[in-house]
Amino acid sequence: MRALIALLGLGLFLTGCNSISVDHDYDTQYNFSSLKTWQWAPWVGSTNKNPLVDNDLVDERVQSSISHNLTQHGFTLAKDKPDFVVSYQIILEQPAVITQEPSVGVGMGAGSGGSSFGGVSFSFGTGGQPSPRELLIIDIKQPADGKLIWRGSAKQTVKNSSDPEEANKRMTETVNAILNTFPPK
Repeated sequence: MRALIALLGLGLFLTGCNSISVDHDYDTQYNFSSLKTWQWAPWVGSTNKNPLVDNDLVDERVQSSISHNLTQHGFTLAKDKPDFVVSYQIILEQPAVITQEPSVGVGMGAGSGGSSFGGVSFSFGTGGQPSPRELLIIDIKQPADGKLIWRGSAKQTVKNSSDPEEANKRMTETVNAILNTFPPK
């Protein structure tokens, strides 16, 4: 029983660590069925000024993941006159520091056969800095006027990895989660 509880706790912990929140929004009047070809939108530069996300390695991972996903879904990279253009941005969010005051709890219970048990617990907040979260936003726009027609985003805890393959896998999973509903039905 203890092993089952420990395994369940580990599963919940790992699920919580890898949580990703995905959102989508789009122009409900737009005819997405006409989209076949795409290009990258002109790069306007980053506002992050943070080397964790503003570097060529991250840029290559994002672009490669988006290109692969769109190709897998039947879209073709156009040499000229695309049906839509794609851009993205990564925003780092530093959560506010959360501190917890120490707390004390007392518990008591009775078991069958006249046995009883009790306990005292103490908990202390760490008061440390929570992990930053990254927000990846993918925009699909009309090429002529740059009007936004679809936006998808994913927010998750930043996980720096010294393993490039793990970083590639994580980026691919994130992009796939975002583009899962593009184009909307």
